[in-house]
Amino acid sequence: MSACNFSSLSGRVVLITGGSGSIGSTLASAFLQQGCSVVTVDLMESAAFGDVGGHHTHLVVDLANLAAVADLPSRVLDAYGRLDIVVCAAAFVGTSATKGWTVPFEEQDESMWGHVLGVNLTANFALIKAASEPLAANGVGSVILVSSIYALVAPRPSLYEGLPIDNPAGYAVSKAGVTQLARWLST
Repeated sequence: MSACNFSSLSGRVVLITGGSGSIGSTLASAFLQQGCSVVTVDLMESAAFGDVGGHHTHLVVDLANLAAVADLPSRVLDAYGRLDIVVCAAAFVGTSATKGWTVPFEEQDESMWGHVLGVNLTANFALIKAASEPLAANGVGSVILVSSIYALVAPRPSLYEGLPIDNPAGYAVSKAGVTQLARWLST
């Protein structure tokens, strides 16, 4: 293996889930400014980043579809020939329009848990597993898992009063799983 320049991200290829969200799009912009090629993935279309030093491709993919998730590293390799960094920033957060989600505990719908855990946790596991060989190939592979403060502490309901968002139990539990997945993978 040749020597790697660890002080530069230029030329690296980054895959970011949740690329249309506020965290994912901010990270995409930052990686592009460092000269990376970036592939963003989301359920929604993504904003164009313009000419900021790297190349950007956006893929519309439902992370609940594990076959599509497992195919993402191959799609990145086909487009860019390598994969160096995977950022898992996607999360099902729901809205006040999501039935049984941002409601009081007694009304939260447990049928949502499978979907939430699938998108917020299982998709991360499947993507990292599928990306493990390409990440190892160049000796610079990195995985970044975006969790939440709610993986560690209880929510303060007063923060959400009058807002169309809330902090359902399923979100916090899934993010705690992401934090533990990071610990497990680090070993």
